[in-house]
Amino acid sequence: MTSAEQVKELIAQGEGQRVEFVQEITPVPAIDLVAFANTNDGVILIGVQDDGQVCGVEGDPRRVEERLMGLCRVNCAPPLTPTVEVVHFEDKPVLVVQVREDWRRKPYRAKGMCYVRAGSTSRRATQDEEYRLAQEAGRIIFDQSPIAKATFADLDQAKLRRYLSTRLPNALEANGRTIAQFIEHADLPFVVRHDDTLTPTLAGLLLFGQQPQRFLPQAYLSAARFAGNDIDVSALDRVTLRGTLDELIEQGLAFVQRNMRVASLLQDERLPYRTDVPEYPLRAAREAITNAVVHRDYSYTGRDVVLRMFDDRLEIVSPGGLLPELTPDDLGTGKFASRNPTLAQAMREMGLAERFGTGVRLMRREMETNGSTPPIFTTEPDTFAVTLPARELELWQNHGQRRYN
Repeated sequence: MTSAEQVKELIAQGEGQRVEFVQEITPVPAIDLVAFANTNDGVILIGVQDDGQVCGVEGDPRRVEERLMGLCRVNCAPPLTPTVEVVHFEDKPVLVVQVREDWRRKPYRAKGMCYVRAGSTSRRATQDEEYRLAQEAGRIIFDQSPIAKATFADLDQAKLRRYLSTRLPNALEANGRTIAQFIEHADLPFVVRHDDTLTPTLAGLLLFGQQPQRFLPQAYLSAARFAGNDIDVSALDRVTLRGTLDELIEQGLAFVQRNMRVASLLQDERLPYRTDVPEYPLRAAREAITNAVVHRDYSYTGRDVVLRMFDDRLEIVSPGGLLPELTPDDLGTGKFASRNPTLAQAMREMGLAERFGTGVRLMRREMETNGSTPPIFTTEPDTFAVTLPARELELWQNHGQRRYN
């Protein structure tokens, strides 16, 4: 139950990302309803003016509630069922309408138009935003989308053959088909028929393409090593990496390896044996890079994965936040969801990725074994970042021994 005091707090808060004031029932609330359902939970106070003055709803509040629910059924698709309460505030009836985001049914539309919430405004969604809402709901598997300008000849035939021989030993020879015929017949999601032409999908190009970035300019991995702990200083080393996902992972790991420091520790002063301890455990770095290139949102064009190294940390930032069915608390628990299920499955079959849902645990375990502080995971609506704190600073302070790769 919503109290009058809670209504007072909402009014004092003012209109914003999760709060909207509406003076009376019109078709306009349907826009706000679907915007909240598409973007985040929200509250609409009906009977409150834009300036926060309470005017109350006119007539019988229950009749107004019935009109609102009818609006949700007729003007919203799919139909919405918000929670509606009548709260008397300053002796005036105010309808408190609470909308819950349901990612499984997105995108919602009001009179055929898709809306999202931006600050205190509900606005028309762009084509990319509407596409992404459908993708979040699992209605579109983006990594199985055809890349129209690519052809089957743009795939590395030898690499495809190796994959097929591992997954389906002797199948090519037994069926007597070409690689193209076999993949199409087996309904493997690396190619599709598009305009009557056998066309690589996004997954096909990223896994087996000869030059994936020729068709997917967002598929680069940008890496830089900065002097100090600030991105504003000059870069000591900077590269733009290209190739298939396995090549990006190897090149990214090589960049980390050549730019990180290694401390040489004398375990026992009586013995002339030293142990090398790296700034970053390479298995943790590999897993972070793998997760970034496999699970990123490839519908963001013009935005690549970014790897940044500083004196005190390694950062890997990828486009696309956590999927709606995951929360930050789910990381490392084994719960798994992927926006690119084709890529994730194929990388696991090729031995290039961990079992589903185990990557975060591996990173944490490797950092602990290395004597490092735990990795940090930061998620925003359109980005996901992994930060590996450097081990070298503590080693340098405590032991005074280090060398560079």
